[in-house]
Amino acid sequence: MRLTKHAKTRARERGCQPLSLELIKRFGHGARTTAGAKVWLANKRERGMILEALKAVQHDFEKPDPLYFVEAPDGAVVTVGRRTKAVRRR
Repeated sequence: MRLTKHAKTRARERGCQPLSLELIKRFGHGARTTAGAKVWLANKRERGMILEALKAVQHDFEKPDPLYFVEAPDGAVVTVGRRTKAVRRR
């Protein structure tokens, strides 16, 4: 998600993490303004869905073997796994 300079400043001032914006866009809903922009927000039910999603993935980051995925140049995810050895870089 690309943020304008103004949005970055406001997010920083308000203690908003970029992940929070992504979650609102994924689980929330948007409403069009008369100017053509879209306002994204999450109601109580949608905020509950966000919290459930965070609980569901929490275990992925608590395990000792780090989770990884491989992304192709076109953005497609090729594979997902847990790293047990060092990553080989070329």
